[in-house]
Amino acid sequence: MAGLTIGKLAAGEGVGVETVRFYQRRGLLALPDRTGSGFREYTEDDRQRLAFIRRARQLGFSLGEIGDPLGAGDGRSTDDVIRAAEAKLVTLRSKAALLREFGEFF
Repeated sequence: MAGLTIGKLAAGEGVGVETVRFYQRRGLLALPDRTGSGFREYTEDDRQRLAFIRRARQLGFSLGEIGDPLGAGDGRSTDDVIRAAEAKLVTLRSKAALLREFGEFF
């Protein structure tokens, strides 16, 4: 899938072009090099990274929480990502327990 334009990258992952640009401004996606014709070409790695960001957002991760394990452009180890996900799970379980307690008042 090398050689994707920003439009094809965005459409392939179900987001808008502006979303891709926003993630680039936030440092979650790197700005790719330009081709000889002046177009930016996105790679399969870029597509996988965008898919990861999208799934993490669907699971309730903030952009800051996503950025920490991803790192700046080149990513972190799988263990780093797993640790971040486990920490998020602990937080979510704690919030769920508080909501259950809160529900007992009604």
